[in-house]
Amino acid sequence: MASYKQATFTFLLNLLLIGIILFNFASISADEEEILVYTGNYSVISDTNIIVEVENKGFNVTAYIDVTYKYQCETGPEEMVSTVLFAGEEQGTIWVVIPIIPPEIPELCWEGPTVVNVTITIVSYEPIETDPNTPPIAQIVSVEPEEGLVPLEVQFTGMGEDDGMIVAWEWNFGDGTIIAGEGMPSSVTHTYTESGPFLVFFKIWDCDGAVGYAFTKILCLDIKSNFISEITVSGDRYSDVQLIFDASDILPENELIESYRWDFGDGTQCYGQIAEHSYETAGNYIVTLFLKYQDTTTRTLEITIAINENFPPVAIFSISGKTRTSVDILFDATQSYDENNDELTFEWDFGDGTSGEGVLITHNFSSAKEYIVTLLAKDKYNTSSCSENVDITDNTKPVAIFEYDGNLKKDSIITFDASLSYDEDDDELTFSWDFGDGSIGEGETLTHTYSQEGEYYVKLSVSDSIDTAYSHDSIEINKKGRNIWPFIILILTFVIAVLIYSKKTGKKTIFDDINIVRKGY
Repeated sequence: MASYKQATFTFLLNLLLIGIILFNFASISADEEEILVYTGNYSVISDTNIIVEVENKGFNVTAYIDVTYKYQCETGPEEMVSTVLFAGEEQGTIWVVIPIIPPEIPELCWEGPTVVNVTITIVSYEPIETDPNTPPIAQIVSVEPEEGLVPLEVQFTGMGEDDGMIVAWEWNFGDGTIIAGEGMPSSVTHTYTESGPFLVFFKIWDCDGAVGYAFTKILCLDIKSNFISEITVSGDRYSDVQLIFDASDILPENELIESYRWDFGDGTQCYGQIAEHSYETAGNYIVTLFLKYQDTTTRTLEITIAINENFPPVAIFSISGKTRTSVDILFDATQSYDENNDELTFEWDFGDGTSGEGVLITHNFSSAKEYIVTLLAKDKYNTSSCSENVDITDNTKPVAIFEYDGNLKKDSIITFDASLSYDEDDDELTFSWDFGDGSIGEGETLTHTYSQEGEYYVKLSVSDSIDTAYSHDSIEINKKGRNIWPFIILILTFVIAVLIYSKKTGKKTIFDDINIVRKGY
């Protein structure tokens, strides 16, 4: 029984301790909520800052302020968190500047930043022993001008309202310059020497230390240089081919460009000074480059690009030479073409385990058979082919035969005829002669004259450009005989004259008594 009572007492004691801890935690949370609270108001200044409104309930407080915000983007919502450390004893409504983190690709986002949640974590706090006080109301009455080229002189006018007395004021111009004064605020002038958007804060204090805030934005712009060159596009302008767009040289180096965004005109975008892109279909596209300067201003530059369809090359080849074994055959691809006029390269497969490259190439086959020769014609992106069966045969050697005709005497014309030579492959033949006297000749039939008597060795060479056949013969050239034709002509003339004379006079001639008997052979 004693053990049961002891266990019950221990349980109730632990339960009481847990309750005390939870009560203390709830009290601390409640106290923190009443120390520094988020009012639910915020403002987005450009794309660099969010200003959230908090209220100090009367403490010298140090706290972390975590702001969660999101962007709506094409890739989906992007959520970011920024944290600042707040420390101060200013009472009432206070505007706290929260630097924001831009989305990964700002140009793909159409909404935001939108504040999702503000969490205030109190690090330390100490009550300020003062009577309750209504903070003053600060107001920026005029800003002239609100934007312009640097150097930019701006006049600011502020005023304040309070149930008591305004004792001090301060202008923070956002570029590191702060000016302050006592009493009621008045107009001030500040000159900006750098470009950019600047967040300007105006603050006033009453005699009880409460502060009132107001803020505005000033846009200081650089003088923009003219474009000094066009966008360069590298690569073959065909569909499905990667192109490089380069904006490196369009402006002088001192231009303060924050971002480059490309719109390629086909519904796609890219970012960076140099971008890569390929088009799926042929056509004319307007490429737009959006330049965003550090002072938040933008400019655009456009080019029109024509994308052509990339046609594959057409492979064609011809064969020159005799399709015989061990003979160089010329393979010619010069008739191949490309409709885009691209430079072509050529690869050959000769079907016998060997290959080659080039628009013109020679090859010989070692064995007689039929081979499939394939040509590959290539541009940088496509390949086409064509094939042809090539029947390789062994070569038949030609047969050399010649005859000669004429008076085999010196200085006589002799005809040499090789027309009886032939080739079983019907190849075209060439004929070469060596007449044995130091003279040579070319042709199927020709004549030759020997200037000296003697025996000569005549040689005929017949070639089908692959093999050569030979024929030869000895020829005996004799001395030239005496020419008796003048005497024969003289005798015949005399005989004809005598016959004519005897016929006219009726006298017998010396031939009347001669009996001429014809003999047959």
